[in-house]
Amino acid sequence: MASIIGVQELQHTNGTSAATIDSSGRILTPARPAFLVHRNNVAIALTEGNEHQILPFNTVAFDIGNNYSTTNFNYVCPVAGVYFFALNARFDGLASGGFVRGLIYKGNDASTLVSPYSDAGDVLAVIKGNHATNYETITVSGVLQCSAGDIVTPMGGHQTDASITLQAESQFSGFLVG
Repeated sequence: MASIIGVQELQHTNGTSAATIDSSGRILTPARPAFLVHRNNVAIALTEGNEHQILPFNTVAFDIGNNYSTTNFNYVCPVAGVYFFALNARFDGLASGGFVRGLIYKGNDASTLVSPYSDAGDVLAVIKGNHATNYETITVSGVLQCSAGDIVTPMGGHQTDASITLQAESQFSGFLVG
């Protein structure tokens, strides 16, 4: 005969809810690290000819655990595990030809990198070239194996354009898978 354990809620030793199971069997984990950030309602000009600059997402929609910095524009992983990250960036003011790039970089100081897209295993990347319009939306997503304290930074930009902007509807998000 199989053993059955009936549980509605798991609690941490301090009494906070770690997980709940509703009557349909759905498991909720209210403390699981997750975040969504975007630009405020103002587009921002990016540096000329720099395809791997830090993208300044300055508005937090939600941040379970308070791990995203609107000062450094990065996410610090609170616990070790596999994380899913996604970047959706719209760039305006592009000239024809050239390319735009989007990156999600895992590493310490992203501001000093010369070529972050070559760090296999520590970067998720996408590149689009020869755009026919003066705007482009790029999306990159995937999973990264992270240690507690790892820094994950959204990056991107353009190859040669002088007056590109990151639009307000751009977003960066992530969550702990397990």
